[in-house]
Amino acid sequence: MSSIGVLTFFLRVISEERRGDDGIFISQDKYVADILKKFDFATVFPFALEAFSDSDYAGASFDRKSTTGAEYVAAANCYGHVLWIQNQMLDYGFNFMNTKIYIDNESTICIVKNLVFHSKTKHIEIRHHFIRDSYEKKLIQVIKIHTDHNVADLLTKAFDVSRFNFLIASIGLLNL
Repeated sequence: MSSIGVLTFFLRVISEERRGDDGIFISQDKYVADILKKFDFATVFPFALEAFSDSDYAGASFDRKSTTGAEYVAAANCYGHVLWIQNQMLDYGFNFMNTKIYIDNESTICIVKNLVFHSKTKHIEIRHHFIRDSYEKKLIQVIKIHTDHNVADLLTKAFDVSRFNFLIASIGLLNL
């Protein structure tokens, strides 16, 4: 491999390069700052990260033996996405640890908060239990939300027009 100078433009993304004894590091900080400035978001501080979890009973797998199990797996999958966003935002200097995850199933919340395994968790695969560790480390909060106010229903259930309009208004989308 040969070096032809400092890398300033790569795949149409303006980059910054830093060379060290342990390698070459490329940053997109300037690109992100330019995009934020272009759309007038340069001075906006991001709000807290919140997530809503709900299970899709129709698409639930047969290995889950209960509604609580399905809700727990859905919450763990939701946290997987939250974890990815938390890590991405850390790269840009924003700390979104202790994210609120809203769950409409009280038993699921109890399972997340109670680190002791019991009969409701024996059918759940081990890989889903990382949500408990994250709760214990205070990377997330699990909060009860009434099922009527859970905006995750937009992606998991069918409902009438009035419910759809209520949920759309709840997440701040405008009807154009």
